[in-house]
Amino acid sequence: GGLMNRKWCAVFDCDGTLISKSYGALCDVVDGSVISAEGHKKAEEMRKRYFAAIRAGFFRKEDQEKWMAETIEIYKHYGLTLRKINYALRNVKVRPGVKECFHLLQEKGIPVAIVSYGVTEFIETLLKVNGLLKMVDRIYAADLLINSQGKLFGFCRESAVYPDNKGEYSRRFADRHGVSYRNILAVGDSPHGDGKLGYLKKNRFGIAKDESQKQKLAEVMGAVAVTENFKPVIEWILEKIKV
Repeated sequence: GGLMNRKWCAVFDCDGTLISKSYGALCDVVDGSVISAEGHKKAEEMRKRYFAAIRAGFFRKEDQEKWMAETIEIYKHYGLTLRKINYALRNVKVRPGVKECFHLLQEKGIPVAIVSYGVTEFIETLLKVNGLLKMVDRIYAADLLINSQGKLFGFCRESAVYPDNKGEYSRRFADRHGVSYRNILAVGDSPHGDGKLGYLKKNRFGIAKDESQKQKLAEVMGAVAVTENFKPVIEWILEKIKV
C-alpha cells in the first residue's frame, strides 16, 4: 500500500543510548546502590566473567541467557523490591535532547519502542523519572516477577531480549503498527546487539563515545556520531522522514 511506505516506527536501545555511557547500564546503577556490598561484589565478579567472553568474541546466546538469569538470581537473593528500584534510579538522567527527540516522534505520529538487553521495570522507572513514560509505546526487555509485597522472585524468560534477538523485537514492533521493516529507524550504541537492532543498515544510527568506537559502529550502522547529546539523532531522524 502507498500509505504503508510513508509510515515509520523508531526503536531505541537503552543503556549507553538513552543514558550516557558514564552510568554503565541501569543494572550497574541498581547493583551499586541498593544491594548489599556482598551482593554487589558477586554481581561484579559475574560481570567480569561475561565481559571477558564478550571481548574474546564468545558471547553466545546461551551466555547471554545465563548472564540475565544469574543477574536476576542475585537480585532475588538480596531482596530487591520495587521501592529499592525506584530509589536506586531516582537521579538517573537521560541524555540531553532525548525528550525533544521523543516529542518530535510523538508529534509526527511515529511509534516508539525501547528494545533492551535489560529489565523492563528499570527502564520504566528511568522513563518515569524523566517524564518520558507516556511517549513510549512499548518496552521490550525482561519483565520481573514481583509479588504483592513488591518483592522480586524471578523474571519472565519469554519476555527477555538478548543482543542476538533485538532485530526480531524491532520487527515485531513494526508488525504491531503496520510499518514496513524497511521503515524501522533504530538508534543504539553497541556494534554487537545494536548492530542487529532495526532492519536495514542505512536506517541505523550509532552513538559513539570516541573515534575508535565510531569506526566499529560504522560497520553496522548507516550513520554514526560521537556525541553526549541527542541533537545529531534528531537531525538524522528529520532527514530520514522527510522523504
